[in-house]
Amino acid sequence: MKFIITFILLITVNLFSQSVQPGNKYLRLHAGADDPLYTTYTAAMERSRLYGDKGYKMDYYSDCYPVNYSGDQAGKLYCIWKVNQVVVTRIEDYHKKPVVTASFPDMAVLEYEPFKGVHVQETFFVYSSSLAVVNMQVKNMDNTAHEIEVYPILELGNDSLLIKKYDDADNAYITNHHESKYRLISSLYKNAPYPTETRDFFCGNFTPYSHGGYSGDLDQFM
Repeated sequence: MKFIITFILLITVNLFSQSVQPGNKYLRLHAGADDPLYTTYTAAMERSRLYGDKGYKMDYYSDCYPVNYSGDQAGKLYCIWKVNQVVVTRIEDYHKKPVVTASFPDMAVLEYEPFKGVHVQETFFVYSSSLAVVNMQVKNMDNTAHEIEVYPILELGNDSLLIKKYDDADNAYITNHHESKYRLISSLYKNAPYPTETRDFFCGNFTPYSHGGYSGDLDQFM
């Protein structure tokens, strides 16, 4: 069973946040789904720690999923789009598929259009071992106004997620989940003090008009 936590944000303006542009032209990319790009991101050494360290894999190329960022046991982050009552849940349904315009060991910048005329620049940044940020700039490039709803989602692929509370002051969910020391490739040393009970803080820098936690997968959610 999968558990999903979501916020619902209604965008009524053409632009929010700020765009990210690498200053050096040699750092600019145009990497599509078929280009050989390394898409695993971790925090810089000075912002990392041994226990509880989280790295993320970015998937911008699988047509059956939305753009997403997943950790080994930290769940998956992604957004679902709803434009003029049309729900866009997968990359195969995007009007323009994602292209990576910059990529560094701890950060990636993408551009895509989930709907015709709705241009998105999305920046993923792993700030520390315990903090990752998704930043979006959304522009209406069309001559027609669009009503856009964004559903930021945290999906945990096991049944251990426990929602503690929703914090209205910080527009955030506080949860915790259990992490086993068993790993598919290389299990953790059982006597080391790796944390197994992890508190999660899932939030946005906006006030959502709705929020909720659900059991099931993405198809059941929609």
